[in-house]
Amino acid sequence: MLTAETVSKFNSPAAQVDASQQPATPYIQTKLQVNPFDDSMAAEGSGMKTPSTNFLEYKSASNGSVNPTHRISNVSGQGNIIQRQPAPAQQTPAPTISSQIRFRPEGVLSRQEFDQYVRTYYGVSDVHTGTQSEQEQRLTRHDVPTPSITNWQAWDPGTASEDYTSIIDGVEEMLDAFGAMPQVRTIIFFKLHYQADPTTGVGIPEPSTGASFGAGELTIFEGFTGSTRPATGRSTTTPATRQLPDRSAAITYNIIHELGHGVGEAASNNSRQMFDQFNAAVGWIGSPPVLYDIAQADVQTAITNSTALPNQHIISPSRWNDVNVIEQPMSQYAVRGGPSEDFAETVTAYVQNPTVLQQRSPRRHQFIHANIGSWTSMMRKTAPGMSRQPKGDFNLPSGDTAYA
Repeated sequence: MLTAETVSKFNSPAAQVDASQQPATPYIQTKLQVNPFDDSMAAEGSGMKTPSTNFLEYKSASNGSVNPTHRISNVSGQGNIIQRQPAPAQQTPAPTISSQIRFRPEGVLSRQEFDQYVRTYYGVSDVHTGTQSEQEQRLTRHDVPTPSITNWQAWDPGTASEDYTSIIDGVEEMLDAFGAMPQVRTIIFFKLHYQADPTTGVGIPEPSTGASFGAGELTIFEGFTGSTRPATGRSTTTPATRQLPDRSAAITYNIIHELGHGVGEAASNNSRQMFDQFNAAVGWIGSPPVLYDIAQADVQTAITNSTALPNQHIISPSRWNDVNVIEQPMSQYAVRGGPSEDFAETVTAYVQNPTVLQQRSPRRHQFIHANIGSWTSMMRKTAPGMSRQPKGDFNLPSGDTAYA
C-alpha cells in the first residue's frame, strides 16, 4: 500500500520527468499475430485480491529526460501484418538516469500503485483507460470520415490485478539485460484493437491483438496473454520443445517483445543501416526478404560469388524448428513475421533466455551482444529494480531459468 511518505517521494520534483523537453519521435507500426490453433493461451479467471505489501523502498529517485520508441501490435489469428513508416528525425541520446535502489513489485498490484511506479521509474507521464471517441479518432486518416465502432466496450486490468505486476516485470527484465529501455511516455488500455474498413470507414475488431507500441505510446489490449511459443533449446536429433507460458509469463513476454521493436527503432535512429546489417547477419536476403540458413557453406558461397542461392536452405515457417537448420530462429513467428518480428523475437530471447539464443542462433546472439552499447545510447538508461530474496536459508537461484 502507498503511505503518505511514499506518495510524497513519488511526487517529489526529483522523481518527475519533464515530457515537454522530449524530442519528437517517428511513428512506426507493426503487428504481431499468433496462430490461435497453435499458440493462443486460454484466458484465466479475473478475480481480484487485496493489493500486496508496500514495494516502494528506495534511496533515490530518477531525474533524467526520456527518449524515442516505436509502436507494435501483438497476438492475432491470421498470418502477420507489418506496417512501417520511415523515421527521418534524428534523435537525441538520453542521459543516464540517477542510480536508484528499489524492489520490484510482487503479487497483486493496485492500479494506483502501477501508475505511480511507471511514472516514477520509467518516466511515463500519462496512464489512462481509453475512451470510445479516443479510439475512433485514432482510426481517422486524412480525408476519411471518423470511423464508427459499434458495441464498443472499455477495458483495463481493474482496480487491482497481478497483470500490472506482469507488465512491470517485462520492463524490468529488459532493464536488467540492457540497462536501458525504449522510452514509454503514455500507457493506454483498450479492450480491442480496431482497423478502419477502407470502404465503409467502420472499425473492424481484431480481438487477438495484444498490444501496440510506437512514438512513446504503449497501448495494451485485453488479448495480451497470447504467446509466440518460442523454442526452449536447440533442435538436435528432434525438434526443440516450445514454451507454454502461464498468463503472467505470457504477458511479460509480450511486453518485452513490444519493447524489442522499440529497441529496433532506437537502433535505426542510431544507424540507418541497422536492419540491413541484421538481415545480412542472420540470412534475410532479397526483396521481399527470404530467410536462408546463413550458416550453410553453400549459402555463404552463393553470397560471395553473387550466384543463385540454394533453395534447399530456405527457412520457411514450417522449417523454423528443423533439426537440419544450423542458424535456428527462435520461433515460427520470427520467420512468418519477417525481419522486424525476427528482430523483436531475438531481443526477447536475449533478455529472457540468452543461453538458448546462443545455442540456436549464435549469429543473432552475437549481433545483439555486439551492438547493445550503441543502441542504448538512444534509449532511457534506468537501473533495474531488485528482486526480493526468498525467506529461508537458501540463496535465490540464478541463470536463464530459475527454480525455487
